[in-house]
Amino acid sequence: MIANQKSSDNHQPEKTLFEEKVREWWNSLKEKHRGERAELRRCRSLTAAIFTPGYHRLRRKLAGTKWNNDKKLVTVAMVLAHVKEDTGLKFVDSMAQPKEIGSDTPKVSGLRFRRLLKCNSHEELCIHLIRIVHLLKNVHITDLAKDVYWWNDNKIRQDWAFKYYEKAPSAD
Repeated sequence: MIANQKSSDNHQPEKTLFEEKVREWWNSLKEKHRGERAELRRCRSLTAAIFTPGYHRLRRKLAGTKWNNDKKLVTVAMVLAHVKEDTGLKFVDSMAQPKEIGSDTPKVSGLRFRRLLKCNSHEELCIHLIRIVHLLKNVHITDLAKDVYWWNDNKIRQDWAFKYYEKAPSAD
């Protein structure tokens, strides 16, 4: 376990680089490259998104880093194109937040959350996450981007399950 912790600590500057580059890219989509954002939002498949300039700007920003898996990056690009506002609240915490003040019902139902956790392909993950982003509207973009990138690492799903059910115990 200590060896794994040291290993992940060694990548901290690269994680920060990833966060910085993703945030720069997302801000430019929102402010300067609105057409590229709209084009990514209209894509109905990962393959379609690969043919967009918006995706390739993200890809170029991360060139030369360990964050260079096209299937993972295009999933990140498609999902983040749907985010309206960046917030400081972790994505999984946003899903577990109550719909209304005083309510026990989370913004994302337990059933929808379990379906998300079962996603094995990036294509399927993208569809589910876009629907959830539309429900939430505002999410922590770099937190979401990292988790989407590393989705098939079971640790992400396990962490999400623990955090979600800790915050939303009454989820159906």
